[in-house]
Amino acid sequence: MAARAETRKSEDYYVACFTVIPEEFAAFREMCDERHSRPLGIDPRDPNQYDFGEIAGHNVVLCCASRPGPDNIAATAADLLRSFEGIKYALLVGIGGGVPSRAYDVRLGDIVVATPGYLTSGITHHDQGKQLSDRFKHLNFPVPPPRALQGAVGQMQTRELVGRSKIPNIISSVVGKLPNFNRPDNRSDCLFQADYEHVGERSDCDECDKKRLVQRSARDNLAPRIHYGVIASGSLLVRSAEKRDSLRDLYNVCCIDMEAAGIMGTLPSLVIRGIGDYADSHKNDHWQKYAAVAAAAYAKELLQYLSSPVAGSRFCSDEKSGESMATTQTRNHTVEDLLEQKARIIRAYNWRESIIDLSKVLGLKWDLGSRPQLAQALQVNKGPNGSEIQNNALRCAIMKELRVENENIVIPSHLQVLRN
Repeated sequence: MAARAETRKSEDYYVACFTVIPEEFAAFREMCDERHSRPLGIDPRDPNQYDFGEIAGHNVVLCCASRPGPDNIAATAADLLRSFEGIKYALLVGIGGGVPSRAYDVRLGDIVVATPGYLTSGITHHDQGKQLSDRFKHLNFPVPPPRALQGAVGQMQTRELVGRSKIPNIISSVVGKLPNFNRPDNRSDCLFQADYEHVGERSDCDECDKKRLVQRSARDNLAPRIHYGVIASGSLLVRSAEKRDSLRDLYNVCCIDMEAAGIMGTLPSLVIRGIGDYADSHKNDHWQKYAAVAAAAYAKELLQYLSSPVAGSRFCSDEKSGESMATTQTRNHTVEDLLEQKARIIRAYNWRESIIDLSKVLGLKWDLGSRPQLAQALQVNKGPNGSEIQNNALRCAIMKELRVENENIVIPSHLQVLRN
């Protein structure tokens, strides 16, 4: 696929996709409708390797981390943000270990999408948390993916329900050009009983006792199934069925990976995983390429339902004043850019939902004791002090009063007394 002669700038890119291993990077490159040449404006200190293209009308920067692990992907994302300050949406796309259960019939080649739900952002850090007197409580990341990405996921789920998913066709198109990424034979999809360890030195399971396989009914369709749920992420490579099943029992996870825990603290992302193994001692790379293509195919279709940043900007559901919707969206989009830049510097990533993080970004007092003074200054009378109702009303009221002058956010004079 030839690259366009037109030269773009780094600020033209607002979707970032992160991969780790070469198979993931190669699979996602094939999703581009057009390939782009290297844009202008990349920070010379940025060590990342990139590829650029257009998918479903979106300018996408594809980045491959140098090695696995949460710390490395976090550093990779931080370096990317130095070069591409306009990034609004991020995807972490690649392979993961499947966690089969009664709730999730996860098999090799399937797709898992981390989905926010009750008390979870979709990601649980399985090797960090706090030790309580009777148990170890894993860390759950409170920052979910941007709502525009969650909305696109909802559209995907609707398409699946009515049998209109394009993923099988996308996969067929890719493996037609990259036949070594084709789907392996079902006979190599082996889920062994949790207490049965791998036998022999070879990576395949030819020497393993097939009588110890978990009996599962055959599927009548080879297309990957899509599972929406919690992904357990951490710095350790899990090759233990006992550990896998303990995470399943504790948190109802359906996938395990090593990068989601790292990127969510730097750049909240939608995590998409193709299942390449079962995170047990029988783990091998036989399904890796196909799993990478399956995850990338989901990402490609997802981007078709993603709105542009301006059209998708969302702040508060309160009624608008006399200005037109188009004017308000443009103004908010500019404020949002500047707030996001400041938030990344001080790591206040939840400013869109939290009055505390928004106050920190703006340099305002954020403690609970200052909340009544803030409410009085903004003339907000909703809910008791510290309640979710009051906090949301305060956040919306602040956003309505912010404006931009000379690329700086101007805070109204009646809020100056609340400056830290």
